Amino acid sequence: MRENWSIQHMTAAELTGLSRQSAAILLPMASVEILGTHGPLGLDLTIAQTATPRIAENARCPYAPPIPFGDTLDFAEMDGTVHIPPHTLEDYCYFAARSLLRTSGFGRIVFLTFHSLNRPVAAAACRRLKAEGWECALADWWQTVGKNADGILSDRQEGKGHGGEMITSVALAIDPASVHMELACGEKPKKKLADTIRWNGTPFQTFGTFREYCESGAWGDTSGASAEKGEALLAAGIDRISAFILQAFDA
Repeated sequence: MRENWSIQHMTAAELTGLSRQSAAILLPMASVEILGTHGPLGLDLTIAQTATPRIAENARCPYAPPIPFGDTLDFAEMDGTVHIPPHTLEDYCYFAARSLLRTSGFGRIVFLTFHSLNRPVAAAACRRLKAEGWECALADWWQTVGKNADGILSDRQEGKGHGGEMITSVALAIDPASVHMELACGEKPKKKLADTIRWNGTPFQTFGTFREYCESGAWGDTSGASAEKGEALLAAGIDRISAFILQAFDA
């Protein structure tokens, strides 16, 4: 049984051999961005590096190294954040995915977006690839985790917010040394956030920036965050995405 599904550690022959037995090849996407006063800039990347191997093992799919930077335009001027323009990132993802597909023998690829603002870019790349005859799918990590968070979080109002209890709990589970809970400010979001999200689930949409949502780059009460909650959220997210990959391609 294969123990390492990373293409970084495979020979070319090993990778092409897997194309006859694996559902797809996985391409994770992350970001480097501010996470309030208490969280590490590279959390999305760390999660991609932690969760992707477990998803790959469950789904028995090889995976590429994560794309580390993402579309962070909504808070691009906040300290430590690295922003890649959407059109540039889309081209990068498209060409990376197309090259992987053309040289690996695979006909299917799954984008794993560990930064939700990368989802439109991944979707655009998938549309281009599909038009060329490739099979594509994408999975949004934080939306998946959020679907399993309602019975776990103490902060029911803002717990899923950026840098809030949900995200902080996952950070405590996988990289506790980089989380500084003593510096967490538990900021309440500004009114602009509620004005923006009030249209969620409707045919309408307004837009805001993180500067209009908060001062610190995070919001919500993190006092209830814990590694135990993070482990539960992490496991649920991995299981649901693994199942989606197998179901999407009838593997």
